[in-house]
Amino acid sequence: MVVDRKHLDLNGQIVFDQIRFKLPLNVKGDMRQEACLFLSLDAEGKLYTCNGSEEIVAEDAILMKCGNYVRHLTSSRIENETQEIFLIHFFQGLFESVYKDELPEFFANSSTIENKTYTEKFPLTYLLESYVKSIYFYFDHPSLVTDELLMLKLKELVILLVSSDSSGKVKEFFQTFLSPVEYDFKKTISAHLYEDISLDELAFLCNLSLSSFQRKFKETYNDSPAHYFKLKRLEKAAVLLKTEKLSISDVCYQSGFSAPNYFAKVFKAHYGVSPSQYKRCAP
Repeated sequence: MVVDRKHLDLNGQIVFDQIRFKLPLNVKGDMRQEACLFLSLDAEGKLYTCNGSEEIVAEDAILMKCGNYVRHLTSSRIENETQEIFLIHFFQGLFESVYKDELPEFFANSSTIENKTYTEKFPLTYLLESYVKSIYFYFDHPSLVTDELLMLKLKELVILLVSSDSSGKVKEFFQTFLSPVEYDFKKTISAHLYEDISLDELAFLCNLSLSSFQRKFKETYNDSPAHYFKLKRLEKAAVLLKTEKLSISDVCYQSGFSAPNYFAKVFKAHYGVSPSQYKRCAP
């Protein structure tokens, strides 16, 4: 549940965004017209994309390209404690207005770059953390905020990110961050077979409504999503029970089931024995 939100806008669009909330929080983010820098100041969880997932830990920074995302935010702390994330939104045309004379060379679109990765994760450095704190000052003193100031802060951010990146990944991000996302239905299904994610969220990652997703799934796999996923997860659980030295709970979660009791029930209904009996009988 979101308990507080502060933001600074440029050209009528939110650019700097501070969100405080209570856990757990599951959010579907429609970012088909923007990219962003996501800063997890103290929250943990998982970020789901159309081609995979990314673990979120406290003090993570994640560059996210245009697309649909699902965030499951949790914490090892007390569940009702307020947590915080900070987002910097990059909209189409934003940097054209910030760099009025000429865009830096690393913003140029490149037809030679084929980067299918939609996120780039790196640690929240001291410099980046100090930068965020400088934005907090303007949240508390909104009368000082002007468009010119926000443009300068965005230029400062770009310089900070690019100059502190030795891998070249940040420059590559800015060359492709607004490129249209290519949704591959079967690849998205395969990427999330064993993830604890709802069908509604999976449909969102495929850029489809739930009804369109279910119809396309039936046409593609000749099965319902619920039945198909359950069978695939049971098959993986059976393999793990035979080949891995894992607890029954670990097998449950690694196979994509969210509750050990439910896992044990459906496993026995399918294989005729409990997971522990199946494990003991494994060669």
